[in-house]
Amino acid sequence: MQLYGSNTSPYARKIRIAAIELGVMDRITFTAFDVGTMQPELVKLNPLHKVPVLVTDDGRALFDSPVIAEWLDVTYGPRLLPASGPARWSVLTVAALADGILDAAVPARAERLRPPEQQSAAAIEKNLGKVARALDWLDQNDSWHAGAPDFGQIGVGCAIGYLEFRMPDLAVLSTRPRLAAWNAGFSARPAMKATVPH
Repeated sequence: MQLYGSNTSPYARKIRIAAIELGVMDRITFTAFDVGTMQPELVKLNPLHKVPVLVTDDGRALFDSPVIAEWLDVTYGPRLLPASGPARWSVLTVAALADGILDAAVPARAERLRPPEQQSAAAIEKNLGKVARALDWLDQNDSWHAGAPDFGQIGVGCAIGYLEFRMPDLAVLSTRPRLAAWNAGFSARPAMKATVPH
């Protein structure tokens, strides 16, 4: 299998972590792209020019991270996503919340990188407000990480990792002690340590 991503993409990182947790990363060749510039090879695989993309052994190109994650778990699990019942919907909900954090944080960071006179303070505030509310919810609720590692927890770990890597000035864990304590343990997992963005 071939996984296309980048070393800084939190979405691609989720897939690498899932593959490690499922014990199949040795079956995957990882190719890093600079997605900031147009990559014709990537466009052929995903017309949206986004990572991650997983090309399976039979040549099927899968994108993006929720689809790839579920395919990996169905094919090599199930371990990271319960097959049915309330637990499945809980994991998927937390995974969606983690994706929502990234979907707000990425454009907020992009806006902050613009020249000051071109920045929209309102857009930054709106997106960082979403991030803060989601992190508060995660800090105030423990049930989402009561069990074994799953896609929801992987997503949260990657979202926190992205915020610490790209916007360390936010110090997102400094006022969220319960989330910080969980992250300290989760980020020490071998899969997390092997995929730290750089």
